[in-house]
Amino acid sequence: MPPRPTPHDIQDQVTLAFILEALSYKEGCTSRQIDLPGKPLSDFIIAAVNASRFFERTAATVIDHPEAMNSFEEFIHALQIIPRYSSGKFLTLGLLEAMFPAVQARLTVQPGQDIIDHLTDVVKKK
Repeated sequence: MPPRPTPHDIQDQVTLAFILEALSYKEGCTSRQIDLPGKPLSDFIIAAVNASRFFERTAATVIDHPEAMNSFEEFIHALQIIPRYSSGKFLTLGLLEAMFPAVQARLTVQPGQDIIDHLTDVVKKK
């Protein structure tokens, strides 16, 4: 089994995931190829960087206290910080909402346990 990622590793991985999601082409959406009026790609990138800092804190909490962790504990804080340094709140809410329990599941899955089954357990618990 690979070594457990550090909280900083988790923050880096989440930042990359959010940025790559913003860059990928999705018809009718801002992407690397097109900026929609009032929704520049730069705001999505800024939102990704702003939100990802809360995943380092989430990862640290999960590692130290896996049973006590509420995967959405940092969610509201992330929502509040997303627009800093940009012209709006541009991060897919569903992506942000899904990433917190995904991080918790990734850090608490047991060897041999299916990550999707464990993610389902994490979401049902919180």
